Amino acid sequence: MKSVIEAIRDSSKGFVNPSIEEICRDENDRTKAAVDALEKALGLDDGSYAPERAALLDMMTELESAREELGFLNGFRVAVRLMTECAK
Repeated sequence: MKSVIEAIRDSSKGFVNPSIEEICRDENDRTKAAVDALEKALGLDDGSYAPERAALLDMMTELESAREELGFLNGFRVAVRLMTECAK
């Protein structure tokens, strides 16, 4: 397995290391339940994807992705500062 730092560098170039994917999850019971509830609330659970409702789901997914990215960046910044303080 590559180091995590190498894997992050590789991912910035579009490559995802399979050994890193193994330890990272993109879905769990909570996310599955949230998707099911959202689809039900939007009336998408019956398989009839009305274009306007599907577009709303896409917008909500984009917002979720943007917030996840922001959370990662914020967490990374805090971790770097913490490591810097520990190194002093």
